Amino acid sequence: MTRALEALRVARDIVREGWTRGCAARDAAGRPCLLTAFAAVRFCAVAALAKCGGYDNGVNAATWLFRAVPDWRRDDFSEWEDEPLRTHAEVIAAFDAAISLCSSASDWRQ
Repeated sequence: MTRALEALRVARDIVREGWTRGCAARDAAGRPCLLTAFAAVRFCAVAALAKCGGYDNGVNAATWLFRAVPDWRRDDFSEWEDEPLRTHAEVIAAFDAAISLCSSASDWRQ
C-alpha cells in the first residue's frame, strides 16, 4: 500500500468521525481551532489529510481528491468542500472515489 493511499484512508476515517467546513478544525463546542489543537474534534478534508501526513515527503494525497470530483474545475478542494450545500456524505464519497482511483491506478507515484 502506498503512503498516499494510506493517508486517504486515515483522513477519510478522521472526517467520518467529525467533519467541518469553513475552517481547518473545530473543537467540541464548534469553535474554530488549529488542526493540531488537542481540543480539535472535527476536521475539513484537507486538514484531515495534513493531520495524517497526506502532504509529507512528496505524498500529495489531495491530488486524488481533485481527480475524484471531475466536475470541479478549480484546484482548491477546500472550495468544493465549503460550498454551502455540500454534505458530509458527499465528502466521504469523494474520499471513497479517491481511494478507488488511487488503489486501481497502475502508473502513479506515491
